[in-house]
Amino acid sequence: MHGIQYYAYNVGDTPAKIRKASEKVWLPTKEEKLRVAPSYGTSKVVDKTIKSGYWLQAVHVPPLDINNELALILSAAAIRPETGGNLFFLGFIQYEDEAGTTRNISFLRQYDFTTKRFNPTNDPDYEYQD
Repeated sequence: MHGIQYYAYNVGDTPAKIRKASEKVWLPTKEEKLRVAPSYGTSKVVDKTIKSGYWLQAVHVPPLDINNELALILSAAAIRPETGGNLFFLGFIQYEDEAGTTRNISFLRQYDFTTKRFNPTNDPDYEYQD
């Protein structure tokens, strides 16, 4: 079973209460392009507070059908990284700041099969905070 570990950092000066989070592994076909409206997984209630300067660790385990496909892709790419294709991890986090204002953050990371890391895409439709 493959999982993706990620961290939600509080870079602000006050505590932040994480309300909801959703994430998804996306293995687009060659013809499929990034959609303007992200398709995230089902939101889950988190209800945890992160102090300023701290982080919350999370792990996303894809559904079994995606996990099996992911295992095949990663196995093949371990031998020949150029065969990996596109592998994305996207997510959405809703939190409440100390003043009670609800805020949203979204991210999209693309997997680099050579470095074995997820890197930001710098796409403003997927990488934003309000």
